[in-house]
Amino acid sequence: MEYKTLLAAGGDRRQLALLPVLRRGSWRLDTLGLGEGEASGFSYDGLVLPLPALRNEKVPTLEGPPLELIPLLSRLKPGALVVGGSFSAKSRQTIQSLGYPVEDVMERERLVWENAKLTAQAVPVLLGMEDGIFLRGKSVLVLGGGRVARALWPVLKERGAVVSAAARNPAQLALAEQAGVKAVPFAEMEPALGQVDLVINTIPAPVIGRRELAALEEGTLVLDLASAPGGVDFAAAKEYFIPTRLELGLPGKWFPVQAGRLLGETVREILEEHWEKGGNRQ
Repeated sequence: MEYKTLLAAGGDRRQLALLPVLRRGSWRLDTLGLGEGEASGFSYDGLVLPLPALRNEKVPTLEGPPLELIPLLSRLKPGALVVGGSFSAKSRQTIQSLGYPVEDVMERERLVWENAKLTAQAVPVLLGMEDGIFLRGKSVLVLGGGRVARALWPVLKERGAVVSAAARNPAQLALAEQAGVKAVPFAEMEPALGQVDLVINTIPAPVIGRRELAALEEGTLVLDLASAPGGVDFAAAKEYFIPTRLELGLPGKWFPVQAGRLLGETVREILEEHWEKGGNRQ
């Protein structure tokens, strides 16, 4: 059986942990932009991009300048598989228009959930290491009821925080109550904001504007975990002397090995779905 060839291009420390997982597969693996020497091959059967796959339309690298997408695609066979994370609509359309199928790892439910759990575990570490905030006895309001929020509730409670959850969806509020968290309908969020020590937003839409910021006590930290540009009016927060942080990609920053292994398992699963197992890697 003819072996497949795979190029892993760009990424951060997660990608270094991903490589050993992929090397257990039945294909030959070359790397680019990961400090292992530069692959010079062409006609690869597959391309593995990082999570996120592109930043500012270029592939981020661990070492060296970002990689241009089109020259990378020129190294592939016609119809080769492109795997990566959080593709923008524009980048996906560009890749597919050139005849390459795209698989986004963040469309895999298991990885999304595991990533949410790692994000939640990273929050207390981040707060303690970078802000000197320890959660025991603190009152925390979590905005949203999606995966990251649901992963956060038990983590915050285990650290001794008094946790409330604000959401629009009645089903999400019911889940919060089942988790032993005080449920706050969005219509009642403003009074709750004035009674907490910390706000954590997980909603990728504008939810903390001037009115909400004015309800906070001066100095209350707002930690935004939502996808860029986040859900906070950061310019207005400065006027109200409210400290804010937009923190993306926490698993990669704080738990790169665990996150990379999970990513590797997901990529390997995708490759095996598309390619026959087995084969000679010599």
